[in-house]
Amino acid sequence: MDANRRFYQLIRFYVAAWVLSVAVFWLFCRDPQMAMLHVIVVQYLFLPALTLLLSFFLGREALSIPQAGYVLLGFSAAYLLCRLLTLSLLEYLLSGAAALPGLYDVLAILFLSAVGLLIGMVSKKKHFS
Repeated sequence: MDANRRFYQLIRFYVAAWVLSVAVFWLFCRDPQMAMLHVIVVQYLFLPALTLLLSFFLGREALSIPQAGYVLLGFSAAYLLCRLLTLSLLEYLLSGAAALPGLYDVLAILFLSAVGLLIGMVSKKKHFS
């Protein structure tokens, strides 16, 4: 399988997991405890871990610098959009005011993705050296 195809398969996998996580939130949002459990498990554990793992595999694909930048921006934007479409939107619908995600949220995912990319790039170089 060529690198371009693996790259797009990893991206499709992330998009599917992302869409599923947003949809599941709206299934459980009527129960405050389940909604909070979803936020803790999905937004603070699952999506960051998935970002780190997929960034590692993408780093092994010998990306160019612009492609790596797009990966970093893509993961950060997807995480931010997930927060906006779940918890922030629910707060807005219930109270008329939403707590928007902070800079920390974006920087944390950006950092995790960068670490995953770097580890993937280094492991690929060590594997072939």
